Amino acid sequence: MSAVLSLRWQGPGWGLEDASAPACRAVVDATVFEWEGILPGAEGSSAGGARDPRDALMVALRQCGRDLAARLSGEFAFALWSEEDQLLYAARDPLGARQLFYSWRPGVAFDCACDLGALLRTLGEVRANEDALLRHLVRLPRASGETFFRGVSSLPAGHWLELSPGGLRTVRYWEPGQGAASAPRSDADWIDAYRGALRAAVRDRGRAARRLAVELSGGLDSSSLSMLAGAVRSPAAPGPWVITASFPGDSALEEFAYSRAVAVAADLRQVVVSVTRERTSAPLEDRLRDCLEPDLVGAALLSEVTRRAAIDLGCDGLMTGYLGDLMGGGRWYCPTEGRGQPVILRLRSLFSDPRRIAVGLRSAARRARRRIIDAWRGVPVRGFDLGTYLSPALDDRLVALDGALHDGAPSVGSAFQGTAGFVARLRRADPDRAVTAHNRSSRGLGLVTLHPFLDRRVAELAALLPRHLRERDGTTRWVLREAMRGILPEPIRQRRSKAMATGFHEAWSRDLVLREVGPDPMARLGSAAAHLNLTAVVRDCHELARRPLGYLRTSALFRAVVVARWLGMLDRLGRGGS
Repeated sequence: MSAVLSLRWQGPGWGLEDASAPACRAVVDATVFEWEGILPGAEGSSAGGARDPRDALMVALRQCGRDLAARLSGEFAFALWSEEDQLLYAARDPLGARQLFYSWRPGVAFDCACDLGALLRTLGEVRANEDALLRHLVRLPRASGETFFRGVSSLPAGHWLELSPGGLRTVRYWEPGQGAASAPRSDADWIDAYRGALRAAVRDRGRAARRLAVELSGGLDSSSLSMLAGAVRSPAAPGPWVITASFPGDSALEEFAYSRAVAVAADLRQVVVSVTRERTSAPLEDRLRDCLEPDLVGAALLSEVTRRAAIDLGCDGLMTGYLGDLMGGGRWYCPTEGRGQPVILRLRSLFSDPRRIAVGLRSAARRARRRIIDAWRGVPVRGFDLGTYLSPALDDRLVALDGALHDGAPSVGSAFQGTAGFVARLRRADPDRAVTAHNRSSRGLGLVTLHPFLDRRVAELAALLPRHLRERDGTTRWVLREAMRGILPEPIRQRRSKAMATGFHEAWSRDLVLREVGPDPMARLGSAAAHLNLTAVVRDCHELARRPLGYLRTSALFRAVVVARWLGMLDRLGRGGS
């Protein structure tokens, strides 16, 4: 898992950096559900399980060639090097459940790994990618293949990569909606097909783990997976555990009554884990060192509680309903927030700085704001957080990106409503950014996270789903609700909303920010001076100490403080520190 494949240019071709290494090398992070038809002599989904996955994939590559990625069923990221063919072949699953990072210096070196930390340690000096940092701070999606590090790329989901003496190229092998010719015809056919695809996705992932746990929150997505996991289990084997997070003392977040009803209906064993701020407030720098990406820290901390519970139960696989609201036909309003919240753009340069408005951006800002609001067609926008923690340099860079932001404003809403927008979201492979935090939190504990809603069959149907099956009479995820009729308990199937962890997240973020900044904010955050407006950060930290800020400002401040600490750690790594 932590291996790095390193190639160096050696005159007429590439060669392994370590000349004593075997002729074929690979880095693999893969759970393949079906080898039959790919490996010679393979039968059933368990074939290949007894052999090293590196060997299995190398044999499969010789059998299938460049079509291997398109024929694999599972969640995977891998790179395979053949000295004999002078060819490196790498691929990533269609929806980005696993990741592959690489650094390519043409005519010099190529390094790749499934683990970002291992790759960075191999590369030595690393520097921040300011454009990616900027997009992160103003809550815009990253560009395809972009990471927070200069010179380091992520292979986009649904692509394969080939490196040969002739150069490097990437090819998209999966397009959402490519199965339109075989799409169901009637509404009943759509519902049956969706139910069958989701059941198969749960069954395959259940077989991939020796002992499985399912995250169960009491909402529609996790409840559907729990019921199906109980239904497809082997009669001779115990069913999976279901793990539910409880928030003591906060009745607004409590979901136990709903989750318990599902566990009883599915006849599954349930474990309830108390989530407290003390349990999730591990040292931030430890998590930064584990994640090496500032936008993953919060999710990694909050999800670690349930993952540790799965380890304590002896589980090696954890099934999660993450992104079910997307693949179940939900209506998305923003690229990174999810949960039906409208996007909040913190753009001081466009909306609150009178000097810039005075020189010609006033009308553009007004148009952008109006178009963004119109794009949601009546969805209440909670307001724009006009505060910013960007340094003047990044602020100017944001203005330079002004045209792109304005051009994208109409698509912000349309990209997350309707069939065309859903396909556009999948094509950009945005889901992988959210899933990464769950995967990294699990891997640090020796656990594999499994995502049935990121199954290719489910995604293919979701991409083709007619609009009237996504939402009907104000009810979102209509096709998923109908597919689960007679399977889910009716009170769960008909739920319109569920508890939100906003209150807990605000209090947790407040505690973490205050502890990390400490009594001398400038000393703790000084290394980020080139990227952040530390005067604004420190001002709000002092304000936060006196009284709780609103949720949006607390969330924005938490993000800025995490970025500041991340930049400090990156600076030490760049100087060869630990």
